[in-house]
Amino acid sequence: LQQAAAADPASPVIRSALSQAWSVLGYDVRAVDEARAARRLAKALSRSERLSIEGRFHKAAKDWEKASRTYLSLWTFYPDDLDYGLELAESLVAGGRGAEAEETLASLRKLPPPAGEDPRIDLIAARNAWRRADYVTEKLTAERAAAKGRRSGQGLVVAQALVSQGQALEKLGRIREAIDLY
Repeated sequence: LQQAAAADPASPVIRSALSQAWSVLGYDVRAVDEARAARRLAKALSRSERLSIEGRFHKAAKDWEKASRTYLSLWTFYPDDLDYGLELAESLVAGGRGAEAEETLASLRKLPPPAGEDPRIDLIAARNAWRRADYVTEKLTAERAAAKGRRSGQGLVVAQALVSQGQALEKLGRIREAIDLY
């Protein structure tokens, strides 16, 4: 992504993707910088693309209120778009709005297959359960996410679900089982 950004420094889409990569790698300042650059460059994009880049910026800046508002706008305009719904749910969880996140996740589960069966829905539900200190639910939903992720070949989701299961087991005092998952 860095090479792509160097080759096309005016691409807001590349900058936004680079922001997401920096964020996942834990480089928060770089993530915000790239998201800011993407937002600045996004003026010529469609409304939905601009809003998506705007949401990425707020997410990188950890402004969960603005991120959730932006993703709610996108999901309202595109209610069948799984990714917008997932971004909304994730922003709500991160912002401590677990009940609203659960409503969003329930709506996502109602989408027709395969979208409504996406393992990322369960993964976000597991994170929401962790924030509520409901470790039994976290373990169960993470197990579901891992099983679905294996079936669909989503290795990163499986890895994240195993970590979530391990965290839940650790909090439940089942250290040996947690170590096995880690």
